[in-house]
Amino acid sequence: MNRRRYLAALATTIPFTGCLNFSQSQESTTTQSSEQATTQAATASTQPPSQESTPAEETATPELPEGTLWAFRANAPFIAGPVHKDGLVFATSVDRHLYALNTGDGTEQWTAETTNELDKALTVCNGVVVASGADEVLGVRLTDGSTVFNETGYGSGIRAQVSTTKTVYQSLFPHGLRALDPVTGTALWTVENDLSGVEIATDGETVCVAYNPEEKFGDPPWAFGGYDAETGEELWYFKRNPDRDRERLGVAVSEGLCFATDGAQALFIDARSGTIQAEESLNVSYVHGAADGVVAVGSSDLGLQGRDMSTGNSVWQTGESVRAYGPNTTDESRLQFYEDDQLYTLEIPSGEYTTSELGSLGDADLTGELAVSDSSVFLTTEDARVRAVERQ
Repeated sequence: MNRRRYLAALATTIPFTGCLNFSQSQESTTTQSSEQATTQAATASTQPPSQESTPAEETATPELPEGTLWAFRANAPFIAGPVHKDGLVFATSVDRHLYALNTGDGTEQWTAETTNELDKALTVCNGVVVASGADEVLGVRLTDGSTVFNETGYGSGIRAQVSTTKTVYQSLFPHGLRALDPVTGTALWTVENDLSGVEIATDGETVCVAYNPEEKFGDPPWAFGGYDAETGEELWYFKRNPDRDRERLGVAVSEGLCFATDGAQALFIDARSGTIQAEESLNVSYVHGAADGVVAVGSSDLGLQGRDMSTGNSVWQTGESVRAYGPNTTDESRLQFYEDDQLYTLEIPSGEYTTSELGSLGDADLTGELAVSDSSVFLTTEDARVRAVERQ
């Protein structure tokens, strides 16, 4: 099931009566369920538990599929993550908690309550976990979950987020753009405008944003802008395709070059000057990231394809059999994705990829992205679990 459709349906059936205030670091006194695989058995139940705004109490350990190392259950489905860093896996849930789990056995290391559902973005930057939603941005220390900053209320959230090693860049809700120091929670710079940025990317020198400038989401026009990553200075901005009624906006930045698309038209742009170096009709369903001047895009008719960002020329193509439609993650120059119980690892500059067999998830339906360690792959499923499956 598509994650967004599932969560949209869930939101219509689960009322939340009131909010959980979060003004300082808190430790949960309730226990979560980490279900360790002990037998080569039938699948775990995939029925979602009852959803409340508090963590679930410990339940009996069900049998897990062979190759599933552990499964951790929250009290409602996960909506951002998982993200893996320093022996921990992080994810946010509809139950208004940010969880940190041990990668080895799935035990909860700490949990932080949130005022809202933080479903827009989750990243770890400079030792701080930054979880964001439309009405809240929360930063907590990776080591213990203690609060670094917490902004709540209308105008405090984001639409999209990306990070470098020390800075988090956020397209703000409802409008604007900023660079955030996660260690202090202070804005390094802020761009105040009346634009709604729906996608964001950076190479550390330039921040590129895809906009829906008139807030007619799903309708034209579309726009794209480039900003200096250090100062926030606007470098260029333009609208495109005012009559095109298709919205699959995406951007990627690498080696001073920006790729921008509305899903049907591809623009290859000098990221500093805004000069369009190439433009063509191209069916793009997903923009998976860029490295060494090559952008990886996916579509139903092309599978995965690498494009030279300076010329627009095709560098490599996988064909329709490899599409990366499922959970995926991009780490530096590698795209990794889950498909048919296999982990694909693709080098974006060359298009070369390898596969490794994964343990079974049984009948569980995937809902989020994925995170990868040397020995395991971490995924979220619609039965409100984070699962670790073995890389074989």
